[in-house]
Amino acid sequence: MTPRRRSILAVTLAAFVVAYSAGCSTSSRSATSTTTSLAPSATDGATSSTTTPAAAAIVFATVDGAIDAYLSVPPYTRQRVIAAGTAPNGNEPHGQICFAPDGSRRFVVAETKAADTTPASAGWGLYQLTGDDVGALRVRRVSGWTSPSGIATDDPTTYGCAFLSDGRLLTSDVGNQRSGDATGRLVEWFPPYEDGAPTSCVLSSTLATPLGLSSDAADNVYLASARAPTVGVWRYSGTFPSDATGCVTATTGPAPPNTTTTTPDSGTPPTTSPGPTVTRGSGPDANGGGDPSGNGRSTATPAAVTATLLIPPAAGPASAPTSVAATPDGLSLVVSSAPFGSIAAYGSDGVVNTPILSDPSGAMVAKTPFSGGTPLGVAVGPDGVVFYADPGLVQGVDGVIAPGDKTGTIRRLATSPGFASPPPPDPLDTNLRAPDGLGLYLGVSPQSGGASKA
Repeated sequence: MTPRRRSILAVTLAAFVVAYSAGCSTSSRSATSTTTSLAPSATDGATSSTTTPAAAAIVFATVDGAIDAYLSVPPYTRQRVIAAGTAPNGNEPHGQICFAPDGSRRFVVAETKAADTTPASAGWGLYQLTGDDVGALRVRRVSGWTSPSGIATDDPTTYGCAFLSDGRLLTSDVGNQRSGDATGRLVEWFPPYEDGAPTSCVLSSTLATPLGLSSDAADNVYLASARAPTVGVWRYSGTFPSDATGCVTATTGPAPPNTTTTTPDSGTPPTTSPGPTVTRGSGPDANGGGDPSGNGRSTATPAAVTATLLIPPAAGPASAPTSVAATPDGLSLVVSSAPFGSIAAYGSDGVVNTPILSDPSGAMVAKTPFSGGTPLGVAVGPDGVVFYADPGLVQGVDGVIAPGDKTGTIRRLATSPGFASPPPPDPLDTNLRAPDGLGLYLGVSPQSGGASKA
């Protein structure tokens, strides 16, 4: 099948345009991949499998409209568990993958309806995992729903997700991707999700290109915003609404005392919205069902959610953060920046600890890929190992930065305590078309992509 290319999301950084594209072909991976044992999947006919070591995570990644599962230790066995083009109603998975914290082995992933369909839409898919070993895994789609995207000149796009400990779900709607007003949203969803029409609250509706999300054991939520005026990593804390009758708009709190920037570049907080809203997901599986009012107002006593600019824009990943992952011990945040090819670890107070990955040039991606890749999605295992999805960004002759021809990779960084002096990243897979998100599964202790907690 000839690949149908479509834009997943695009980011403007200063005068540069950073475009991430994902296709939706059913082509299988390149023969030059570094993974050594292909297991049976929807697109592969190989018959080998690898028993997953008890302590090894399984890495799930969105690649070219498909979902692949990898053994997280050598030989990095791969199995395609969802083939591109198989989701109903033209929806295609991409972005971050987050496992529910209840042990159900269900996960959510961002979905976008292909640009050549009418109308274009974005939302979330709920999937069920069965099987224990890479090569014998099975995944089926349970339901899906459309997210209440804000006004945007670009096609709607979703990306990031993070579960709270009781199963409530936080997601990001990107809004305007390249330029224009900050129309991205932070949305909270309430279970159940199986019917494809969960209720929701919009907690923030003026974010500029919000991407990766993470949560910690204390149910703080971290969000990476990739462009001004809200560029940086934000922490949302306090009492999140417990259901859709208690919707509340997050308020901006003071920055930590160690920071010098207390508001985004323009001085506009990312937390002003027209008011708390209650919406009902319009799930394609529910035949467009949902709350007929579409946008009810809450009259209940509001919860109290505070948004704090924890990591303001600065040199390194904070200059254009694309994803964030809280470490299992809650002491650090790992932040990635795809256009600068960098990853760094910050303390929970927002102070940088140490660089984990950086290109020696210190510049934005050029005409050839960075040696360490361009980390878009990031996740941290219980042993501190960092995994990242690298779409393989390169700069074209027109100055547009986009994935090259099969330059994407999935990589692993074996870090030491304190993240000091990690070795070069080890590729799980290479020659990929624009992998843009991932998540970790740890058997009975599932972990969200970027939300490294059970």
